[in-house]
Amino acid sequence: LLSKRKIKRKQKELQAALGGDTEPITANEVIMAALCDANQSSDIFAFTRSVRGIKPGLGLRDGGNLLCEISFPRAAGRDPLVIKDILHKGRYYEPNEIPIWTSFLGRVGRISNCIAPANLMSFGGCKPLVYCPPKSFLDFTPLDTAIVFRASQHYEGILHNFGEMNHNSQQLLDIMAFEGEEGSI
Repeated sequence: LLSKRKIKRKQKELQAALGGDTEPITANEVIMAALCDANQSSDIFAFTRSVRGIKPGLGLRDGGNLLCEISFPRAAGRDPLVIKDILHKGRYYEPNEIPIWTSFLGRVGRISNCIAPANLMSFGGCKPLVYCPPKSFLDFTPLDTAIVFRASQHYEGILHNFGEMNHNSQQLLDIMAFEGEEGSI
């Protein structure tokens, strides 16, 4: 589990280092950078992004499945500012520049969000306290995959199948929740 309080603190630290004239660092950028830092078994990461608002002629409210796959080197993704730039531009590599050899070797990972409107769910008048996608999401996924999800009011969660992981990644430790630190789940 990741602490939303610690993620916000990391966002503020990064923002202070940048100065006040830049777009805010998002929780998503902090989490993605920490995952790239902790992963040791993929050289390239990818995520799917909507192209609404970043491709000429497509507005934010245009309908349809308007998505593109964005790949980037794991080492570059360790920096939340690089993640911010990728999200802003809609790409890391220039056209025809994607390193195919890494894909052939199978050292490609994915980061995805699993958004469940837990605040909209109702079960006979009961309000869910915790949400977690089923582990089966990853059972037949051949790539290193991390799914980020909102576990509760105070926590974000990560479900992953990374082949190799640095459990001492300072970026990840800085935002992890530890027993007894915060409010109940």
